[in-house]
Amino acid sequence: MEDYLPKELLSDILSKLPSKTILRCRSVCKSWFSLISTREFQIFYLEKYNKSNPRLLMRRYDLMHDREMYSVHHDSLALTVDPDTVIEFPFNCTPCPRCYLRIIGSIDGVVCLGHKKCAYKEEKIILWNPSIRIKLPIFPPMMRIRRMLNYSVALGFGYDKVTDDYKVVRLAYNYHYSPRPQVDIYGVKTAIWRAIPFPSDFLCIYFKGSPVYLNGCVYWIMYRWVSHGWHIITQCSIMKFDVSAEMFEEIQLPEPLDDESPINLELELFNERLIVIKPMRLQLHSRGASKYNMWALNNYENQNSWEEICKISYGRIDLGRVLRIRDNGELIMGARYGKTKIRDRNVGYYDSECRGFIMEDSIYIDKYQESLA
Repeated sequence: MEDYLPKELLSDILSKLPSKTILRCRSVCKSWFSLISTREFQIFYLEKYNKSNPRLLMRRYDLMHDREMYSVHHDSLALTVDPDTVIEFPFNCTPCPRCYLRIIGSIDGVVCLGHKKCAYKEEKIILWNPSIRIKLPIFPPMMRIRRMLNYSVALGFGYDKVTDDYKVVRLAYNYHYSPRPQVDIYGVKTAIWRAIPFPSDFLCIYFKGSPVYLNGCVYWIMYRWVSHGWHIITQCSIMKFDVSAEMFEEIQLPEPLDDESPINLELELFNERLIVIKPMRLQLHSRGASKYNMWALNNYENQNSWEEICKISYGRIDLGRVLRIRDNGELIMGARYGKTKIRDRNVGYYDSECRGFIMEDSIYIDKYQESLA
């Protein structure tokens, strides 16, 4: 039959199938194997299949049962679970709340996970495509700085369009022995770690939050210590890393956020724009209102193009931290004990189906994409 089917029509038919089924289709004949293995078909499939079936990947850490929980949800009002897509978690983690895997980023269906064990400061990195159940463990290089035993690690994950390669960048800090971090980058195609320079001294990535990836660049919240009279204060900005050029660049924050602590700032994306969020959340048993101020960077060539786009205030309820900003402006919030709320400008605030005794900082939401990567 394939002799009577044009290649374009065959590609269109295959693009409607789940990724696991497509992998089985490679065994039909040599021509199908050749077609499915091409980069052009993989890109075509990634765009077409996921555009007609938008879904979200949610990750949580269950404190009561000491386990990672991954689920796929329809990108709908209530984040309903997709019953046809089951995520099998293929990793063994030490049963300790401080040792759960953290998600560094997700690009084209490939999820980057970082695992820091409590016993020693060695970071294990895993690239994982849950749709086709393929994982790639990556072991970071040894520290080049002598006696650098106790150090903090910031990770970034990106895609190099020039070389068609996924890359992981690692920044390791210890200010007792060196004012600059040790920076190494890993390319999947070469399977080699390489050292690259860092542009400035005494700058630190806020490593507890997940970075943001946009248009070939990774963004982190960054801070430095500055003398202010008799006090030492933190001064925040954004660190940008171009994955293809392998260059760092500092981006200034809006003026009202210069003196903020990095723990009070979050990065998100909205309609292909970089968003910085300053949440003022309620403490337990306190009165007042939860407030969220948001700024958007309109022009990446002009660091003065920040625009305050939103001010949200909600009385006497801790809505949690912003997990995701939908294209329609809705906010998905992750509050205490894993309770997920959604804010709609017209409807107000309502709960989704996701709840349970969950570690709050472990909640992560990103696009779920079927891919062959």
